[in-house]
Amino acid sequence: MPVNITEGHFPCQYKKYIASMDRAGQKLKQPGKGSPVLSRKDILDISKSGRNACESKIPEKLSPVSSFSVMDNFEKQVSARKEKGVKSNTFECHVNQMVSAYKQMRDDIEDKYADSGREKQYYIAGDGSIQELTQEEELEMLDKAYENHSKFMAASTEIWSNLQGFKPQIIYGSGDIKTEQPVLEDNNRKGWIKAQAFQAFMSAIDNRNIEFLSESKESLKNTRLDLAVPADIRSRLNYIWDWQGR
Repeated sequence: MPVNITEGHFPCQYKKYIASMDRAGQKLKQPGKGSPVLSRKDILDISKSGRNACESKIPEKLSPVSSFSVMDNFEKQVSARKEKGVKSNTFECHVNQMVSAYKQMRDDIEDKYADSGREKQYYIAGDGSIQELTQEEELEMLDKAYENHSKFMAASTEIWSNLQGFKPQIIYGSGDIKTEQPVLEDNNRKGWIKAQAFQAFMSAIDNRNIEFLSESKESLKNTRLDLAVPADIRSRLNYIWDWQGR
């Protein structure tokens, strides 16, 4: 069956939306001068005292330091500590890299503020205001960067653990065609592995571990930090990371 399609247009459908650029341009220029016309709405009068007040609010040195820059720097520091001949996807090695990066960045911050001749720095806070940058503020940013990295790696650890629970199961369908379907064995309640891994990461920056790294001359691959998790949990975390890297 033939189908006829007709397309109609409303009268003046396009004409009423045509904009005259020439006419708009004429409104923006003075006759004979070719310069834009500024109305009173485009002019802002600031008194001398007002200008001085604005200038006093502008910091002498605006620092590039922010929560995002500290987080980015921390991630780079962790990656830079990968030792040759050491698998980067092992739990113990990654913990050591995290703590070593944290210690180095904390030492750098403390050394910077120990300089009596240091100039004041300012940064843009989360609410958009300009605040003076202090040692406490930078250390807080570093702690937050370490915490965020720990949360991400803990979540990844649980994902890898869940993947280990998949085992093939043979299901017979119509016509006796065998198909294999993955089945997840959930032996632990949801979030348990993630919580254990996060606790291990956060306990790794205990002052005892920081002092140990300061005194130890061994390489990171020979370092075994004190973690606030039972030995069997630690072994399981190592097994999960080792399985993921195979």
